[in-house]
This record gives sequence, structure tokens and C-alpha cells, in this order.
Amino acid sequence: MALAIATSPAAVKQDATTYVSQLTTASFTPAVGSLLLMIAIFDTNYGGDFATPSTVTGSTSTWHYSVQYNPSRGSGDGGLILIAWATVNSAISTTTRVNFSDSSDCAMKTWVLTGANNTNPIGRSGTFLLRTPSTTTLSYTATAAGSISFFGIEDWANGTIGLTNDTADATLAVNSAGLISHQTTAATGVTTQSFVANYTTDKTVAAFVEIVPAAAVITPPTNPGGVGGGATQANTMQLLVNGVDRTVNMVQDQWTLTQQWGRQGDTATILLHDEYTTTNPTFVPQVTQTVQLKDVTLNQVIFGGIITKPELDVVNGGVNEWTLNCQSYAVWADSRIVSYAYHNTTLGAIIADLTQNAQIGLSTVNVVNGPTITAVVGQFEPLSKAWSKVCALASTQTTYGWWVDGNKTLYVADEAQALASGVTFDNNVTTSHLNAEGHYEVDFKYDWDATSLANRIYAIGGNITQQQSDNWTANGHTRQFALTLSLDSSSSVQLSLSVGGLSTVVSTQNTDPWYLAQDTLTGLWNLIASTTTNTPTPVNGTVISLTYGYLVTQVSVVQNTTSIAQYGGLNGGFYDATITDTTLMNLAATQQRGQHEVAEYGYAQEQVTFTTTEDWQGWLNVGQTIVFKSSFVPDSGNSYHNGLNEKFLVVSMSAAGTGGGFRKLQITAVRVT
Repeated sequence: MALAIATSPAAVKQDATTYVSQLTTASFTPAVGSLLLMIAIFDTNYGGDFATPSTVTGSTSTWHYSVQYNPSRGSGDGGLILIAWATVNSAISTTTRVNFSDSSDCAMKTWVLTGANNTNPIGRSGTFLLRTPSTTTLSYTATAAGSISFFGIEDWANGTIGLTNDTADATLAVNSAGLISHQTTAATGVTTQSFVANYTTDKTVAAFVEIVPAAAVITPPTNPGGVGGGATQANTMQLLVNGVDRTVNMVQDQWTLTQQWGRQGDTATILLHDEYTTTNPTFVPQVTQTVQLKDVTLNQVIFGGIITKPELDVVNGGVNEWTLNCQSYAVWADSRIVSYAYHNTTLGAIIADLTQNAQIGLSTVNVVNGPTITAVVGQFEPLSKAWSKVCALASTQTTYGWWVDGNKTLYVADEAQALASGVTFDNNVTTSHLNAEGHYEVDFKYDWDATSLANRIYAIGGNITQQQSDNWTANGHTRQFALTLSLDSSSSVQLSLSVGGLSTVVSTQNTDPWYLAQDTLTGLWNLIASTTTNTPTPVNGTVISLTYGYLVTQVSVVQNTTSIAQYGGLNGGFYDATITDTTLMNLAATQQRGQHEVAEYGYAQEQVTFTTTEDWQGWLNVGQTIVFKSSFVPDSGNSYHNGLNEKFLVVSMSAAGTGGGFRKLQITAVRVT
């Protein structure tokens, strides 16, 4: 059976300066198994506006979104186009409706299609932002013979719009320019289909879908990076809140996400819009409910976590806006307290054991084995702090960090073992649509940071108890004897005193024959014969012996001789720093920590911060490596000649939705080669 347009309801529109927020078709009776295709256009210059399709009467499947395109940025820019489809369950009287998030002039058309592939009806699709008043050829290669394309075009600023090889179904001309139309003649084969758009302003948006016949086989895209650099079509996003799909309520240009490598879990902010006509709202997000934001095109979960602070803004009666403040599943590690002690155990074994014992549902399959940690202890610490501490101790030669992804998986790796993202960011723009190539905006920043330069580290650990024995020979008149070292009054070493070979009582109480006291001026400890008990002064030649406990602070000095020689100067090239960690209970542990510090801070750190152009629709995460290329950055590895092409580790990333469902990423990465 060939794909065909059956009897369909007439298009509906509001082509006037009196605005509406809803359009509903006249009733019609579609055949069972037919496909309903809806295109709606809406006059707006606000990027947060969106449209929602629905079946008012009749029996259809859930409406599936193919396009929700709104690249509006204000200043009279752009418009909104919705394209959605549903299948017919029963041949009964049916009406369809589109609701808009605001009021304006608008149009909507619903077609009844027979002979369509109802499982995967969409072959090709695309969105276009037409900037320069002119003519633009919109072309694609048909997926199958017999396919038909459908178009929506909108221009906020008014003007004229035309399209070749199409049949117009609805137009707007009073307050804005708009067109809804369909391909006049179905594709005759897997050949190029071309349509010339004519428009008179630089504020025109367009979108199309190709509907394929039932016999066509649709293969979903396999490129894991989406449409990549130079994309004209935004990737499809899906939002699940507590397992329920809330994509239709998500404001596509009002979400943000932040990732930090080895410091904290991801955070995200997502805005939801809810218009309801019943007594109660459609949904009420609650704290600790799960949130998953997924790029369906990439099959990539870009955020997963829980709601930590939902904020309600009641816009007016029947209209709610929810701001969901979310944290990744690492929040479970922030809120689980652990105590531990490990000796001569690998990084991976320690973190896996800590995490599994904490029972917070995180997988440790992507935790590398790493080096052996001599000793690490902790009492009543958050699990996430323990991760960071163990990573710091392991970072003697290269820096280790951790990150928790949206699939509840903990990643721990160093620079050398970090996963490669496979993406090169280049300032030389090409027309390639590959995920492996991204471009960045011109106002990027590159720096060589020596503010934290430290090539000689004094690693100060905890105190351990040692035993000391002091001996004095009395002169016949002295009643007070200075201790060689400071007394640890809480030491496990038992105080022991003998005077003239006879054991006698000693404590820190002056009511005993002999007592120990600290001089408030000098801080020194003294052994004193008590006057309270009338202890006699030892006669000349009497041997006095005291055994006591004292504390020894574990300190190691570690230096990077290569760095010291490189930086030279009047200070001899030494840049000193201290690090204090009372959990380091032996010299091997302080030595290991000092090696980490000079490895990480022994040289000026090269770092780049840049923002991707919104036409790159790939994705990456912190803890992954990228290749950064620039014709304008001096390369320290090549005598500071311009031209950089090196590997960098992503340590910080923030993403934000932009108009039309696109996004931008701000990436901070440190050089690792």
C-alpha cells in the first residue's frame, strides 16, 4: 500500500494581532492504523516557549515528538516549530489540539496518512536557521521511494516566505510570516529531494520531516556522537523524573549542568513548565526523586542523580514553573560516613572496598588498580572525602581523580589511564559533521599558571608516641629537673620514676611525692619534688631516672630537583609549601604525599578554557582526554612557537541548553602531553 494523504481536517490558525495559546482541529474520522502528523508554527522571540500536542477526542497512541525547534534569542529573532506524530487506535470521531506556552499568532495542520511505517515513520528530518535574506536550497536524500516530506517555516519579523515543489496547507501573513506545507509529488526513489526556500528577512526558522511508507526499513543512527560539528538539527533530549517522562515539560534552553573531576559530584538545574486545567497540577517533583537527562540521539545519559531542592514558581492559576536543583549520585557518597585503615593496599582495592561496604549502589568496575598505598586511615569521614584522600596519596607520579556518571558508575583513573573522548577541538572550522571534531568560540583563554608552583614540599603528618628515659644526678639543693622532650600526658607509655634506685610515685598532680608540670612561660616540662607532701630534696649524687611518653610529628621533605633547576632565580629555584594531614602516621606515608604534591605542582600548569560552538552536538565528561588544536597558542614544548596540537585532560565542564534544543559546553582542561 502506497503512502498517501487521506481526508484530513483543515488547518487552523490565528492570523491576527489578537493572540491565542491553543488551536484545535475540527472533528474527523481517521481509519484504524493510520498515522496522524501534526505541524504547528508559533510566532515568538522567546527561546523558552514550547508547544504540546494532544488528542482531545478519539483514540490514538501517545504523541511522539520529532521536532521541537525554537532558536529564538530575543530582538525579533526566530520562531517555534513543532512536528509530532501519533497512530490511530479506533475509527471514531477525533479532534487534535496544540497548546502553546504563551499566546501569539500561530497555525496548525494535522494530516491523516495511510500506508505509513507506523513503527518508525520518520526517515530524514532537519531544522534550519535562515540568517541572510535570500534563497536557500533545502535538500536531502530520500530514505525510500514513495516518501513524502512536510514543512514548517516561521519568521517572527514578518516578511514573505515561499517554497518550491510543495503544496501550501496554512500561511501566516498579518503579524508574522509562516508556512505549513507538504511535498507535492512523492519521492520516486532514493534520490536527492530539493526545495528552494525564499525569504525576505534574516529571522526565519524552518523544519521538515520525511514520512516513509510501511515497506521502508529505517535504521537508527549509529554514530555515537550525533550530528557533530556544523549541525543544523539539534539532538533529541529526554527527561525522566522519578521514572516518568517529563520531556514535554522541560524548557530546552533553561537547563545547566556542571562537572568537576575528583572534587565533587555533578550538579544540574532543570526548568519544567506545567499548564493544567484540573484542580491539581500535572506533577509535583519531590526531594530525593531520581532525575535522568538523556541525549537520545547519542544514546548517552548526560546527567543522572536526585532532586535536592525543587523550587515552585506559581506564574498564575493553572501555570507552574519548577526549578529542579539536582545533584549526581555522588551525593550518596557525601552522606555516607566511613572509618577505615588500610596498609600496603592498592588504590583500586581500597576504593572498591570502601564503596562496596558503604552499600550506596555505585558500580566500581571502572576503578583502576593504581599504585600501592603504604598506609591510610580515617575516622568518621564522608565516603567522597575518603575517595579524594586515597586519590591524593596515589598521585605520587601522576594525578588521580574520581567522578560518578549518570549510570551510577564510579570512575577512578589518572591522566595516563583516562578514557579518550575521541574529540579534537580545532579553531580551523570545516564543514565536517563528525562528532570527533568540534569547534570553539574565539574568546577562549589559555594560561601557564605558576601561582601554585611548589617544588619543595614539607609534608607534615600525624603524631606518634615514643618512649623516652631521662636521667639526672642531684646536687643536693635542686628540687626541679627539666625533661629533655615534651611530655605526652595522654600517652600509653606508663610513667616510671626512681630516685636513688627506689621506685616512687609520680603523676601530673602536685599531691603526689613527685609530679610533672609544664612551665607556662617556656612551655618546657619539669619533674618537681612536691612541697605539698614534703618530699625531701634529693641529696648530692642521687641518681634520678624518669621514663615517659612523648609525641613525634611525622615530617618528610620532598623536592623536585629538575623543577628547581629549571626555574632558578635569586631564591635558588626553590618554591616551598607545606601540606598537613594528621592521618599520615608514618614517614613512608608523608613521603608518598609529598611526592604527589611535587608531581602536581612542581611545574607551571598549562590550562585552556573554551566554549564549544552550539552546532557541535557531541558529548564528553570530566576525566576524559581531548585533543586541543590552535594556530594561535605558543607551544611550550616547541620553543613557544605558535601552533598547538596536544592532549588535555578535562577537569571541569559546564553545559547549558540554548535556543532550538542546542547546547554549549564550557570546558576547562589541563595539558598532559
